[in-house]
Amino acid sequence: MRKKRGGKRAAERSRRARNARESISMTLEGYRAVIAVVVVFTLISYGVHLAVESNPPLAQLLSLSRDSPWGVLTSLFLHVEAEHLLSNLEALFAVSILFCAVIHVYPLKMRKMWSSVFAALFFVSGAGSNAVEYLILLTGRNVRSWGGSGMVYGAMGVLMVAAIASVPDQVARIAGKRTASGRRSSPLTGLAKRLLSAFSLVLVAFLLWGLFTDMGGFFGEGPNIDLTSHVLGFLIGMAGATGFFIRAPRQRNRSGSSRPR
Repeated sequence: MRKKRGGKRAAERSRRARNARESISMTLEGYRAVIAVVVVFTLISYGVHLAVESNPPLAQLLSLSRDSPWGVLTSLFLHVEAEHLLSNLEALFAVSILFCAVIHVYPLKMRKMWSSVFAALFFVSGAGSNAVEYLILLTGRNVRSWGGSGMVYGAMGVLMVAAIASVPDQVARIAGKRTASGRRSSPLTGLAKRLLSAFSLVLVAFLLWGLFTDMGGFFGEGPNIDLTSHVLGFLIGMAGATGFFIRAPRQRNRSGSSRPR
């Protein structure tokens, strides 16, 4: 009997561990594209930084200037100073975490769609802002620029739109009503979800306040700062995310994901 009870306990522990792994996997499922963006940007940027440290002339080759149009892409991952790289990584980590918190209100399929939009616009914002800046360089003085700030601000633009778009669902969750997932929060997780939604609403207010009361500070204005890249990246991210948001309700209706499950 002792062996049987031990076997049952082992089986129960195994089942709980399996359920925990499945729960974690399902939780991360909707955010894999965001995680991939953070990992890819970190690894490539750090690798480029190490290469430039060992071969300084490489920085001039990879930067964006009138005579190096390939810098539209290569300069996105170039950070000459370690402090510059760390500041962009910190900003990307923060924006990514806040974005995941905001879209948590949506059902899995919608979270995956928003995450894919975030990932795509992250790179599109950086390349797009650099492309416009290259055209400006052709008509003005020739300077060199580098860094992934345009991509980070593009991600901030996506975060801004996603946060504003989620307000009705965040309010519904706080009120205990059905959200876009078609489900009511369970008593066990309801408080945590409502706190997360309340945080998302505070985030919306904070972002809008920062943008409209201190635009220079919001875009990181300062000496030797490529403000054009910041603003263009942010606008491209916002425009792309807005386009997705306009189409998203029709996509939900076609897929039926807004119905209770």
